[in-house]
Amino acid sequence: MTTREEFEAAMALYDEAVAKYGAAKAEFEALEQQIMARLASGKELTAADSLAEDRVRASLFFARVRLSKRVDPRSPS
Repeated sequence: MTTREEFEAAMALYDEAVAKYGAAKAEFEALEQQIMARLASGKELTAADSLAEDRVRASLFFARVRLSKRVDPRSPS
């Protein structure tokens, strides 16, 4: 049986992982919209655009990995 402190610590880690994933996803979606708008207007992507996309894509990937390693403490074992 886990103690209240262990549960709260696990819950804090899970909540942090969920928050980081949500922030990374929002950043990725915003950048994706900017890139799509740029392409729709006929403008070429710059090297900075490509680097930003790579950075945000990696951030989203690692946030997803971090979240997948956390188990919701409220879920039944």
